[in-house]
Amino acid sequence: MLRKRLELLLKEFGGAFLDLFVYTAQDKTATQKKLRKDSFVDSIVKTRNYYTHFEERPHVHILKGRELQQMNKKLEILFSIIMLREIGMQSSIIDEAVKYQSEIRFSDLKAE
Repeated sequence: MLRKRLELLLKEFGGAFLDLFVYTAQDKTATQKKLRKDSFVDSIVKTRNYYTHFEERPHVHILKGRELQQMNKKLEILFSIIMLREIGMQSSIIDEAVKYQSEIRFSDLKAE
């Protein structure tokens, strides 16, 4: 359920967020971008499941420490984008604000 909801949210609201915080410069094709987005969603889902269900030994890579902090910040940004869209702000204005803020405040979160 979480995976599907994240995929829907990214499809509807991703825009500049995906370009700035998920895709890398090497992601040129649609297939490469889809794989990168799937990996992004997968890391959120697996990390959430690990911390929610307290598995003793994770079978997969889960986010910890700095990686987890960065993912939380990225999800806060996505949530802000969604809320701004829901109250009626134009996508182009939101995208410009996200791009501007990413240069100033979120440069450490950018996909590399």
